[in-house]
Amino acid sequence: MFEQKRVTAKSGHEFLRNGVGVEFSTGNITLDASKFTAGAVVKSGTAVSKNKDTGLYELVTAPAEGEENARLTAPMLTRHTVTVEDTSKNVHVAALTKGNVIEALTTGVTDQFKNSSNFFWY
Repeated sequence: MFEQKRVTAKSGHEFLRNGVGVEFSTGNITLDASKFTAGAVVKSGTAVSKNKDTGLYELVTAPAEGEENARLTAPMLTRHTVTVEDTSKNVHVAALTKGNVIEALTTGVTDQFKNSSNFFWY
């Protein structure tokens, strides 16, 4: 059974330029809590991608040498800010798959992220 916790979130997506063409993932994505430190804050508009082996989402990081052109699996931007309180409990968060964003207000968007998804406009 899932453990439930009441959370609050403010409305609005400050990293979006406008609401034209915005699309969300079906259901929430699951962040791999083991990849974070306890208390880590994942801000709204943070670039994440799916780990092919675990099926969980992780932060987008700079690619390894020689992998700059490799495509990320299911690149998305988190919809709201969440906190990873316990690294043994994965965190669910809504995510965008498409939209017109203000790059300066996003976190972790790399050239590899941009090349992996043609559904975000900067």
